[in-house]
Amino acid sequence: RAWGDKVVQWAEDLDLSVAGFFNPGYGINTLAGLMQVACVALLLVGAEVGQTTINVVTVAKCVLVLFMTVMGFALYRGSNLTPFLPKGFSGVLRGATSTYFGYLGFDEVCCLAGEAKNPQRNVPNSLFITVGSVTVLYIFSAWALVAAQDYRDIDPESGYSQAFKDRGAGWAGQFVAAGEIATLPLVVLVSFLAQPRLQFAMAEDGLIPRVFAEVDAKGNLRKGILIAGTVATVIALFVPFTYLDDAISAGILFSFSLTNTGLVVVRRESPPDSPHLLRNLLFAFNALALAASFAWTYTPLGGPETAAPVLLTAAAAGVACVIARACPDREAPGSNEEGNFRVPLVPFIPCAGAFFNYVLISQLTWLG
Repeated sequence: RAWGDKVVQWAEDLDLSVAGFFNPGYGINTLAGLMQVACVALLLVGAEVGQTTINVVTVAKCVLVLFMTVMGFALYRGSNLTPFLPKGFSGVLRGATSTYFGYLGFDEVCCLAGEAKNPQRNVPNSLFITVGSVTVLYIFSAWALVAAQDYRDIDPESGYSQAFKDRGAGWAGQFVAAGEIATLPLVVLVSFLAQPRLQFAMAEDGLIPRVFAEVDAKGNLRKGILIAGTVATVIALFVPFTYLDDAISAGILFSFSLTNTGLVVVRRESPPDSPHLLRNLLFAFNALALAASFAWTYTPLGGPETAAPVLLTAAAAGVACVIARACPDREAPGSNEEGNFRVPLVPFIPCAGAFFNYVLISQLTWLG
């Protein structure tokens, strides 16, 4: 959807006659729908994206981000950074949550782990590199953007290209717009590429209907691709990115909380005399952590009401301590092999991760 919005804005800036077809109104984006249909068609015919192609486009996108960052600092205006935190720490949390969809690369690495060589070593390394790289690029590119243009004037759809145009660097704005339009389609395809495989794994585990695990004569997940593709096409066609932003971030953060919870299940087990203890404790922890997160966000601090989020947080921490003491370690597959990565301090680190994910979710709004 973001790609379609950028093409529409670029066509309007160039006064192209097709701009009206691309954007007929009523929140409809024709190009976004056509792009998703093309991605579905490619997967249905069994097309694969070569590693070389992915690497070339990835490098191109990194070069584009570096160009935007350097250009933003070249147009540096110190007054745009005063005040440095115009909306305070709550604004930092809100902004971090809204940009969380940019960490989908993290999710892609996990979804495609089954095809990795030596996944016990390469997947953790890939995750660290992906998260670290995205974080560094995000920090400096965002800094450059707000340094180049006042945060209140930043265009929500084409922030960098419009900022460069407003500062008299129209050529840079056109270059950025063209670069985004050229590289985003493969990002869309690669992002959708993992969806049928993720559905297949969930269907194999009995979490969703078996139809998502059905394979045709060519080994293709045709039905899963069609179902997921239809839903994705409708969303891309009719739902503006403003509304998708927070919904995507909430889904990613919630899935990360489930991943953290799943790690505890892999590494810990219920005692023999209480076979459901771990399950019940994890349910209690997640409920308390979610309640505490929303309490911290919506409760006025400094008064007697502060007791509610403090008590809920303490209760969640207490449940994590009970898990550590009452639920013994489980021997995870491959855990003793040399070179394999093991998360330390389980259950405390995954529980802390789940808690902070809920804190970020509490910053979101229903309508983006």
